[in-house]
Amino acid sequence: MSAPLLFERHGAVAHLRLNRPEVLNAINPDLCGRLIDSIDEVEADPSLNAIVISGSGSRAFCSGADLATIKELTGMAKRRFIERAWTALDRLARSPVPSVAALHGFVLGGGLELAIACDLRIAEPGTTFGLPEITLGGVPAFGAIQRLPKLVGYGRALELALTGRRFDEKAFPPKRRSSHFP
Repeated sequence: MSAPLLFERHGAVAHLRLNRPEVLNAINPDLCGRLIDSIDEVEADPSLNAIVISGSGSRAFCSGADLATIKELTGMAKRRFIERAWTALDRLARSPVPSVAALHGFVLGGGLELAIACDLRIAEPGTTFGLPEITLGGVPAFGAIQRLPKLVGYGRALELALTGRRFDEKAFPPKRRSSHFP
């Protein structure tokens, strides 16, 4: 079995690559643990000045939580998984090391929550985003409800969380610069 998250150094940049392409890089407990360990490693190394997170394969950055794993979990085990995933993404969001999500393909559910936890997000054309949890009888549980309004405003965040609709990178065009500045 291969590692769920690969850690590579490229000069001063730590490249963390989700490595579960067979399940569209879905988040499971092992990936959460490795993400936390990797952030600890980056913060302990003063030669690393940035984190880039990407996904393996051509189909998805991350499709969200691993539904097969969630289906097997009950009671406290399910709660521990959700808490572990929330902790991993919160750890990333609070890291003093700047992070960039390199997005492609599907960025859904927990995958979008992971992207939101990063400081910057760069998406390839055609990237598909969404928070489909509501359509599955759940809610985003890894921090999106807290973080998303800061990025897109309360109304847009509520719309995305309550409808589960998908959108592409064009839904949030870059803000135009003032005519006073080039």
